[in-house]
Amino acid sequence: MHQNSSLPEIHPCGSCGAKPESLETIRPEGRLHDLYRVVCVCGQAAPKWSLTDFAAVRLWNWTMAGGAEKEMP
Repeated sequence: MHQNSSLPEIHPCGSCGAKPESLETIRPEGRLHDLYRVVCVCGQAAPKWSLTDFAAVRLWNWTMAGGAEKEMP
C-alpha cells in the first residue's frame, strides 16, 4: 500500500461509507513505473488503474460522486 500526504482528500466509499486511507500499487511486467488505484476495505475499488497517485484519488472521488453513471456514451 502507498500513501502520500499531499494527495487530495479521499471521499468515503459509496458501498460501506468507510474512508479508504491508502492506495494499492502494481507494476505490471514490462512497465517502468507503478500504477495506482484506491481500494476500500470492503473491496470496492476504482474502476481503472491510474498512472499517478493523484489521478487515482481523483478517479475514486469522481466515481464515488456518481460520475461513472453520468458518463456520456
